[in-house]
Amino acid sequence: MPSRKRLLVLGALVGALGLGCGGGDDGGPDGAQLDIVLTTPHLNDGAVLVRIEGGPIQAVTGAPQYTSYAAVVGNFAARVLVTGNITSGVIATITIPDSRQAGNYVAVVEQAAARDGNHGLQSTSGYSVAVN
Repeated sequence: MPSRKRLLVLGALVGALGLGCGGGDDGGPDGAQLDIVLTTPHLNDGAVLVRIEGGPIQAVTGAPQYTSYAAVVGNFAARVLVTGNITSGVIATITIPDSRQAGNYVAVVEQAAARDGNHGLQSTSGYSVAVN
């Protein structure tokens, strides 16, 4: 028969292992929402097409002050077309599955069009997009 001391030690070890496997936090990744922040060199932007990539993207939501059309492409990239009286600031938000990977995401302006006149394409030079 095992000694009482051995049983106590064994019980303490099993209890400690049980606490280490505790409930609540499974150790998995936490999702996050990241803002897509545009800086534009123009005062007359009417449409901007932005590509976002860097990892899995679960959803894209346009900022409420604009009309937006978005598509997740292959689960690892997205494109969002933003239209309206566009100014520098948040133009969209993406949802990602793992907040630890937030620094991997990048965005770039692919095309931009003027709001007034003939809605002609503008040079993408001078635009920048941050993902925060």
